[in-house]
Amino acid sequence: MRVMNRTLALLVPLVPAAALAAQTPAGRPAGAERDWRLPFRSPARNVAPPEAVYRHLRIMHGIAERTAPDALSFVDGVEVVADPEWQRAREALAKERIDPGYLSAILRDSRMDADRELAFYGAFFLENVRDVLLLVEHIAGEPSRRIREAAWRRAVPWLEEHLPTAPPGPTEGGHPPRPHGLDPVPFVALLDVDDPRDQVQGAWFLGRLAEIRPPLGRDVLGLAKDRLRELALGEEPLARRAARDLLALLDPDEDREPPADDAETAEVEAWISALVRDVFPPIRRLSEGLFELHASPDLDRLVAVGAAGLSRGSLVTPADGAQKNGLPFRGLRIRELPEPLDGLGLAIGDVVTAVNGAPVTDAKALLELLRASLPARRSFLVEFLGRDREPRAIEYRLR
Repeated sequence: MRVMNRTLALLVPLVPAAALAAQTPAGRPAGAERDWRLPFRSPARNVAPPEAVYRHLRIMHGIAERTAPDALSFVDGVEVVADPEWQRAREALAKERIDPGYLSAILRDSRMDADRELAFYGAFFLENVRDVLLLVEHIAGEPSRRIREAAWRRAVPWLEEHLPTAPPGPTEGGHPPRPHGLDPVPFVALLDVDDPRDQVQGAWFLGRLAEIRPPLGRDVLGLAKDRLRELALGEEPLARRAARDLLALLDPDEDREPPADDAETAEVEAWISALVRDVFPPIRRLSEGLFELHASPDLDRLVAVGAAGLSRGSLVTPADGAQKNGLPFRGLRIRELPEPLDGLGLAIGDVVTAVNGAPVTDAKALLELLRASLPARRSFLVEFLGRDREPRAIEYRLR
């Protein structure tokens, strides 16, 4: 995957320290109940921080902020400062119990920017990987761009160390499972915020996630492809560049060149369509026994070729005999598999015995069964015998 050098270079000047106002995602109704992880929270409560913990964090954070970036180091993904006072405060902090739930409450509710900033700083000193990951998910909802950027600057080294091997997270608090240990949904939501500076931040961090744990890139593209298309074709130059950089990074074909900045709209659209198609082909094999068939010209062609072959009687021929276990069978032996039927997991010589539990012994009857079932069914279970005469099944789900 390509590194988003240009977007990374754009990130720092786009987040001035004075830019602290809360923003609102486009199209979100005021006062609507919402996922607290999504941009942007409006924390307005007085939340007393844990004073003993914060006393040490204030010392550490103050020294870290005064230290030149090239003088910082990272141990197990956690920022370390080679300063005796910082080291003493760190040792004292290790003797305290840092409650991740308390830090979460501060991040979600505290109106004090300094307290939220220290909560993000302290999050990376937690010992439990799951706790840190959950607090990292708070970053997208942070209303201050300055605090958000500082948190991400520390999150990236930590994630580089821990995210590649993080176990999938459970369903928590009504949220869906985190299949890769970190849920990209809150960060994708930054792309929907009106301000291009937030869109650039979101695209930059999503790119980092995809580089650190490549399977997350597929999830990111699945969630964000429509919005990235809009931004990549939009008029706002910063968001357009960031969206195209992220799409280029997510492109599985490293030899495919992204369009030039001044490329025609049709060229950009064709590039995005090809990229998305490669990552999410309309005919997708999810496992040995499961395919997804998505509405597309590809599916239309597959149906047309299959219907024509069954009508002519060229695809299958009646067959009977004994299974490997000695039980008798009757069905339709596959004689030919023209493209695109050859990508459905079946092979020449296999014998189809049933579709959705209904026995099949005649090609035209099978075609009528499929045509009659298609309007009502979204899933077809094809039972068949392999050439070794062992029974198997493949499910085809229409999407």
